[in-house]
Amino acid sequence: MFAYLIVIILIVGVILAIRTVSKRSAAHRAAHDARARAMAQATIAAMKKQHAAKTAPAAPIESAAPVREERECPFCAEPILKKARVCKHCGRDVEPML
Repeated sequence: MFAYLIVIILIVGVILAIRTVSKRSAAHRAAHDARARAMAQATIAAMKKQHAAKTAPAAPIESAAPVREERECPFCAEPILKKARVCKHCGRDVEPML
């Protein structure tokens, strides 16, 4: 009689252990699927962005930044703006060209 009780307790313990393992496995699987879905969505978004950038019409050349009017510093020969009063490289005073 005592042996039957031990066997029943062991069987119940095994059943509970199997249930616990299957629940944890399902939770891990769900978390993995959620991460995989998020990574797939991020990849698809990046690919759509790349495709949009490739198929977008090129910007007109006129919209580029204006060209800086430069000249050489008479003392150090580095390029400075034409309207500069002080050379940013050597620090000397220069006459601005208007």
